[in-house]
Amino acid sequence: MRFLSVLPVAALFVLWAGTKTGLCLTPCPSHCSAVRVVVVKDKVVTTEEGPRAKIVAEITLALQKAKPDVKKTKIKIGLKWVEVPVTIKKQVQDAVKKFPELGDLVLSIVVSKVKPPRPKRTPKPKPPPVVPYTPPKSEAALQDLNRPVVVPPTPTTVEPKVRAAIELLLNFPNHMPTIFVYLVKIGVKFPDTTKPITGVTVGGTFVPFPKPLNLGYTINVNGKGFNLPRDSRQLAVYVQKHPHLLTVTVTLLHQLGAQFTVDGGGKISSFVIFGKTQTFPKSMGGSVFVGERSYNLPKDIKVVLKAVRNNPAQFFKIEFLLLAYGVRITKSPGGSALRATYGGGSYDISVKKPVRITLGQKSYDIPADLEAIFKSQEGLQVGAVLQALQLAKVPLKVDRNTGIVTGIIVSGVTVPFPVTVDLRFKLYGKQYVIPRDLGKIVAVLEKKNMPSLVLSILYSRYGVVPVRNADKVVVALSFDKMKFPVKARPLTALVIAGVKLLLPRDVDKMYDLVSSNKVEPMQLLQALQLVGYTFIPGPDGKLSTLQKGAERIELNFSLILYVDYGDKKYLIPNDLPLLVDIISKLPAQQLASVMGSLNKQGAVMAMKGAKVVILFNGIQYKTNLKSSPGAKVGLVVYMGNKTFSIPKDLKATVSYANGKGAAVIQLLVELFKALGVKVNQSPKGLILSIVIDGKTYRVSGGGGNGGAPGGQVRVTIRGRKFWIPKEMGRLPDLFTKFHYAEVVVALIRMGATLLSDKASNFYGFRYKGRAYRFLKTFIVAVKVDRTEVQYRIPGDLKKLAKTLSKGRWVWHDVRRTLKAAGVTVSGGSGEIRSFSFQGKTYQVRR
Repeated sequence: MRFLSVLPVAALFVLWAGTKTGLCLTPCPSHCSAVRVVVVKDKVVTTEEGPRAKIVAEITLALQKAKPDVKKTKIKIGLKWVEVPVTIKKQVQDAVKKFPELGDLVLSIVVSKVKPPRPKRTPKPKPPPVVPYTPPKSEAALQDLNRPVVVPPTPTTVEPKVRAAIELLLNFPNHMPTIFVYLVKIGVKFPDTTKPITGVTVGGTFVPFPKPLNLGYTINVNGKGFNLPRDSRQLAVYVQKHPHLLTVTVTLLHQLGAQFTVDGGGKISSFVIFGKTQTFPKSMGGSVFVGERSYNLPKDIKVVLKAVRNNPAQFFKIEFLLLAYGVRITKSPGGSALRATYGGGSYDISVKKPVRITLGQKSYDIPADLEAIFKSQEGLQVGAVLQALQLAKVPLKVDRNTGIVTGIIVSGVTVPFPVTVDLRFKLYGKQYVIPRDLGKIVAVLEKKNMPSLVLSILYSRYGVVPVRNADKVVVALSFDKMKFPVKARPLTALVIAGVKLLLPRDVDKMYDLVSSNKVEPMQLLQALQLVGYTFIPGPDGKLSTLQKGAERIELNFSLILYVDYGDKKYLIPNDLPLLVDIISKLPAQQLASVMGSLNKQGAVMAMKGAKVVILFNGIQYKTNLKSSPGAKVGLVVYMGNKTFSIPKDLKATVSYANGKGAAVIQLLVELFKALGVKVNQSPKGLILSIVIDGKTYRVSGGGGNGGAPGGQVRVTIRGRKFWIPKEMGRLPDLFTKFHYAEVVVALIRMGATLLSDKASNFYGFRYKGRAYRFLKTFIVAVKVDRTEVQYRIPGDLKKLAKTLSKGRWVWHDVRRTLKAAGVTVSGGSGEIRSFSFQGKTYQVRR
């Protein structure tokens, strides 16, 4: 018996076709002679025999043979419509027509054997073609660092910080974006920036530029170049025709400081670049590809922000585009994430390991604060930002040939720079690129004896990092992974307020002197200049940084130095060249006033006849007086807030310089030589005599040989003889851990009486009926316990006696401390009952 077995996909029934020969091992042909089929449907067994069995078997096998992709058509079987292959449409319809009672069975077979067509899958969206990014390039001519542009003094209505920022713009046109945005923010108005700029307006006052500034940046969008702001209209039209270029265009514009405007529907309608507003022909929507999906902006902005929450790498690729559409990006509490706000919702973008940097007195979280930094005044000092990033071990991405910083890497994620930063500069007529040419630059600077002003610019504007040893002395210059050694300079000795400092090692002690009001800020600045440090104005025109070669000191205070003349303020040191020119034209009375003001600011000056020489910031300025009264002036020296007429005050002048040490002596010698005055010095560098117009003037006892110089007393300190007060300035350089208390002890031992003011400042002494004045005042104070409380001699001795009357003391140590300060202590080595200073006794009542 032959039979056919069919198992439907849906398990609706089982069908066996049987014959007399047994099991069928091959498909039934169309002339199958099956005599019976067994149907198992819904657990019910039925059979069909004869012609009906044959039809059922034939339809079943025809459906099995039909290919899955064969064309299908719909037919009606009973009350239902079903799909069947077109090849058996007639066969099924004829079978049902001939045997209507088989309708349900045939319907079940068709439903089970004909699979419904698979729904067509939406093809995965393909990412848009990659548009190459080329950073903007400045077309402005570079200014030589050795020949900075100076803006003429402005009326007093223009703040110093405005003028200082304008000078930054003229000297560093390749840093235009940050400086331009800042100037606009503080109220500066620019004319048409598509034309050469000859000046700007500040609060109604026109500030002319010394030379025109041509503002221009070239950007490349998909191989097509545009010069901005001149070609902003052509750019808008081009991007409108090629909307897939919107993301890269917005990135380039953002890095140039552009601002975008959106219309009522949230689409970008215009942008402002360098003060020029440009409207798109039609407001622009955009699209971004995140993961494997494409999103339309602005409609899908919230969805995009959700998609990039844990994908900072993708977020930073589209950050500037989101900002253009009005997304506000700030720092989340704690700084560990960026917070994007849009349409009333906020979304935190996680960053694995943010980095904290310090600029001045403020701390910032990177990358969250990177955008904010360059919108603040701190961002003006681009180099300081780059330095801070390097010190925090943040890798920089810099184009080797152009020096353009394109981004930083934080936790393995590339963060694009929010502004275009160009590290090219011109020096001594040649152009260099940081960091590529750093080795060449170091070689040039060492040949030029490490000029302070140039090095300060490399630090503050180009991000070169000084590498220091344990004494804080610079031993190398570095940028990112490149480092080149430089010759270490010896420590600089500075004696101020009776304290000897070795700089830069003791810079913290120097800060303490100012913080404790022992030294006035102006007094410190003058002293630092006298030992060779140069004032470096900040972006606001204030002085808070000093430089000596590669050494740099950041002060814990800031000052603005200026000289008033007419209705203008002349900033020091920037305006000295202009002020020198004015000095040459002043009458005698005004000349003395201006020279006095400069002297107070730390300048060292001299006049001989019509010649004037000014030394300031390590630079020598010369001019000739054109006024006849000024031409009659003899040799006059302005130094340390004092005025000396030579030769009458030669002794006092030389005594002052000798007391201040080698650096001040050298300044005086330089002044004399610049005026044609010959100077004779001892082997130790002290000035012995000068020759003016062929006539020799000697300094009495100037070399320390022979009898006592006038107004001097010889004392013994540590076994050596010195003339006091003339040689007091040398003592800190000769002895380690020297303090002026040793001078007090030596004078008291000779029988001299010390003179001090109400604040216990020793200003002189009296010896054998004659008064002598120290070259500088000083304080002697003692500490007797671990509280660090200081007791001034003699003003605090009464308070000290009360302190010693209480508590337990190591009397041997207290006795030794008081004696070292010139205080006489009673008794032997035991408990102190009393002590005295210059005849006045203080009881210790226990």
